[in-house]
Amino acid sequence: MTDVFSTYSSITTGKFQSTTPGTAVRTTATSTPCRTVLIKAYATNTNKVVVGDANVLASTGQGLNLAPGEAIEIRIDDLNKLYIDASVGGEGAGYAYFN
Repeated sequence: MTDVFSTYSSITTGKFQSTTPGTAVRTTATSTPCRTVLIKAYATNTNKVVVGDANVLASTGQGLNLAPGEAIEIRIDDLNKLYIDASVGGEGAGYAYFN
């Protein structure tokens, strides 16, 4: 079990956006080991974005729904396991992953 009070030796930031609503977009194409990912929906989004596995779908709410400006922390071992979909094309989220 991961120690919840551990510190991280590195942080990397990025962003991802949905170009076509209804199509899950992978956060990164290559394996990117990490321990924790913090994801924050753009405050300028006009509708929700959904984060999760390859089956995320904003139109049905399949996944973790984030309202504009809302954030979530996910403990996961590889950033490329996460996908995003948005209700509106061009909207998305920023992320920071920690090691």
